[in-house]
Amino acid sequence: MEERYWLRHPSLTGHLGPYSEPDLRKALEADSFPRDSYVLVDSGQNETDRMASPYWRPATAVLGMDPPPASPAPPAVPTMPEVPFTPSRHAIRGRLRQDTAYGTARSLITVLAVVMLLFLFVGGLAAMPRGSSVSQLSVLIAIGLEALGTIAAAAFLHGMLDIADANLRRQS
Repeated sequence: MEERYWLRHPSLTGHLGPYSEPDLRKALEADSFPRDSYVLVDSGQNETDRMASPYWRPATAVLGMDPPPASPAPPAVPTMPEVPFTPSRHAIRGRLRQDTAYGTARSLITVLAVVMLLFLFVGGLAAMPRGSSVSQLSVLIAIGLEALGTIAAAAFLHGMLDIADANLRRQS
């Protein structure tokens, strides 16, 4: 009696067959089934036993055929050309300010600016007149302008310390 084979492949649903060896060979040569399929000799197993069987072998090896060609390597992922990192002026300024000779002065300017802003907002809101929306709006505009002035003054003083730091670095 001629051996018969069950055929399986991940792209197929379940097991197909059983097929005789000549029929299986013809089907593989005609590309009716994927050449990287596996076969199992039919020995009367039920489907559960076939699924669990450790005896599945490559069909081409069992039938003495050439193995399927290796699948081509996936195309290379294009890479972006490497661009040298150039830190922004803000990042450079931040690093220079970390190594400043005027750390105490910078801290004092920042603290005074924050205290001034708090004083402006708390004092301005406390002094806001009750009633007329026009006078309330004018107080809010005055608070905003004074806050902008405080922030600008602090930025100006920090800039002056940046200039002083740069002069010290050039001299050393």
